[in-house]
Amino acid sequence: MFPRAAAAGEKIPHAIAARFINASAAEARIAAPGRTLHGMALRGREWPVFMNSAIFRPARGATPAAFLLRLSAIMPMLRPRWTCFVATALALSAAACGDSTAPAPLHGPGEAPGPAAQRLLCSVDVATRVISCAPQASAGGARANRTLGSGTDIQVTSGNVAVTADTFAFDLAVTNHFPYPIGTQDGVNPDPDGIRVFFVDGIHTTGGTGQVTVANADGATAFTAANQAYFAYPGILSPGAATAPRRWKLQFDPGVQTFSFGLYVNVPVPPGGGGVYFTVQQPAADAVVGDSAVVQVKIDSAAASISTVTASAAGRSVTLQVVSPGVLRGKLNLLGIAAGPQQLRVRVVTVHADSAVKLVAITKDSPPRLTVTAPRAWWVAGANLRLDADCIDDDPAGCTSLQVVAAAPLLYDTLAMGTTSVHQDASVSAFDGKMPEIRFLGTDSRGRSVQVTVEVYVETTPALVRIDSAGSVAMDVDSSRLLFQDDAGSVWAHDQVAGTRTLLGGGGTPPGAAGNRSYGWLNPLGAIYAVGQGSDRVYDWRGGTPVDLGGAISGTLAASGNWAVWHNGAALIRRDLAAGTNLTVSTAAGNNGLDVAANGDVVFWTSSGYDVYRYRAGVVTLVSADSSAAHWNVYPLTDGTNVVWFKSDQAGKLTLQPGRVTLWDGATETVFPSLFTNPDPRRKYAVSGGWVAYLATDGGGFNQVRTRAPDGMDRQATSGGSSSEIRAVGSDGTLVYANGASLYVVRAPYTGTRTRLGNGTMRARFDGGGRLLLFLGNTAFTASY
Repeated sequence: MFPRAAAAGEKIPHAIAARFINASAAEARIAAPGRTLHGMALRGREWPVFMNSAIFRPARGATPAAFLLRLSAIMPMLRPRWTCFVATALALSAAACGDSTAPAPLHGPGEAPGPAAQRLLCSVDVATRVISCAPQASAGGARANRTLGSGTDIQVTSGNVAVTADTFAFDLAVTNHFPYPIGTQDGVNPDPDGIRVFFVDGIHTTGGTGQVTVANADGATAFTAANQAYFAYPGILSPGAATAPRRWKLQFDPGVQTFSFGLYVNVPVPPGGGGVYFTVQQPAADAVVGDSAVVQVKIDSAAASISTVTASAAGRSVTLQVVSPGVLRGKLNLLGIAAGPQQLRVRVVTVHADSAVKLVAITKDSPPRLTVTAPRAWWVAGANLRLDADCIDDDPAGCTSLQVVAAAPLLYDTLAMGTTSVHQDASVSAFDGKMPEIRFLGTDSRGRSVQVTVEVYVETTPALVRIDSAGSVAMDVDSSRLLFQDDAGSVWAHDQVAGTRTLLGGGGTPPGAAGNRSYGWLNPLGAIYAVGQGSDRVYDWRGGTPVDLGGAISGTLAASGNWAVWHNGAALIRRDLAAGTNLTVSTAAGNNGLDVAANGDVVFWTSSGYDVYRYRAGVVTLVSADSSAAHWNVYPLTDGTNVVWFKSDQAGKLTLQPGRVTLWDGATETVFPSLFTNPDPRRKYAVSGGWVAYLATDGGGFNQVRTRAPDGMDRQATSGGSSSEIRAVGSDGTLVYANGASLYVVRAPYTGTRTRLGNGTMRARFDGGGRLLLFLGNTAFTASY
């Protein structure tokens, strides 16, 4: 295919492909027409040289990884100054036409671009100030901007075009898309001449009379011809970096109507000459990879000389990053690539422009994809659970199995089996009162599998009466609406009668994710709610529009009746939900542990004196009056009649100490005897309708719930050989409490049988009418007891 080997110094036609053999690696000279080029033969290898395209290619039988050449690595062998020429046609435009960018094809040093070099002929119309650039037709042959082992190039970008009376001006920058630095001959020090962009053969007047000259060139020298004007860009240009733009000015005579010009780039590159050795640690040969592949490389040669390491396959590429000395890693995106064999190509390039490539055979096979539409996270199931799932795979054989199991501590059950889909109801009654994981496992023909896990609640307690279910988290419910959060974190209202859903607002933390969960309450005009976003943000949704009330310290929003309170970090705010107005209650209030009653009373504590205060109808009343060295009074609750809080025994200490539940009935303070290590409002103490519920430690050391009626009667409401905890107290003394893993309700005077309500994690409250409301997962219940 190739002609004979050329003798040293022999002149050959420009278009002839020559090859030389030099077993001793001595210098060989191969001449292009009118010039002498320098080349170097590898020991024992034959390398054909295409002079018109400056592309070197190994002869048949040469090891590909032994000598993968870029043009930049070849150029040092062709010219003692190690400079390659990059031909470019710069696409320029008038300001009205916008800026432009053009890649720069490569050419051999000391020779004009070959006939196949693509050039853009840029024409300027002075009268209309319009510039148009179009590529000239190639004369055939190999493209001049093709390089073996590289798809990178030089790019020039123009901008900031301006035309004055006799001057055409623009900015021009150079970008390095090679995987090694340019503007240097040793990879370390800048070349003294820098990167130089020069005019190939001057500027030509194509319409009218007169000349066009370069007004502000940095100099003129011989590149491909004598006296070629140039602009210099000093410094080393790293891979992917761009130079600072230079201002170019072209001055034209009055008679010039149109003109054109072409540009080339003179690029110093490192000399090479060193070995590149590395190991591909991941993926292993013949590995099966999915929609992405982790590529890890260990550098076995001098790691400090490495410039870039890239991995590519199927037209995708990634630049690896250092994860430890000598080890680089990256993730190659293969999403959308068809299943089947692929070749991973890993290329390492040094700052001296040496490179090596290793190929790894891999098989693209994405794991199967599972789509689970039922159940969703935190659904509440009864005796049966709806299962809807589909399994698809990129392999033509598709999925081979789809299994659904339920798992809880010490309990495991297979719910369903299928091939590509499961659509059925399954019994989960064995998991009553638990929160099992529902695991969907799909497997494809290669044995690759994927699992989707959904946690649900199972409740079959007869006392529960389901009101409504929606989304992921039920927040509040009234006679016609359910306030809930979906699995994306947005807050909605569900109209139980019409069956419609209304989006109140988004942006909250999704249920189950790290961060604060959204919470809120319904009211006759809409809803007041806090969206958890690291800290809270409070909204009053009224008249179909959410009103942004600003930030709030997490967990401080509380509401009762037509009133809401929160702490915004600077002050305690009370909002009249009926009127839509705000009132600053206190700027000294503690930043948590505050409450509001249905009559508008607000209770809070101060961090200065650690005392409890009540706000009522414009009057602030000091409820406790202790020395902060003796007691801290914090975390109050109120029902509009009583105030109850945590009174610590400080003994002069500066951190919160153990304390006791304390009651103020508007006149007298009562401190209950049991000592607790920390406050826990609504669990250790609660108030409603004049009733007070509080914990007391019995003779066996267990915590029991006691209540105090409006008439002052104090009773023990729970008993047994285990501790209980308050969940809610009603205005008639009805008590909801947790014991063990279950939730119970018992009516005053607590002599009757308690009723089990279900899972002990349920949230409970009584509405204004005395109806017990229970919330578990995405469902709101009431109860029959």
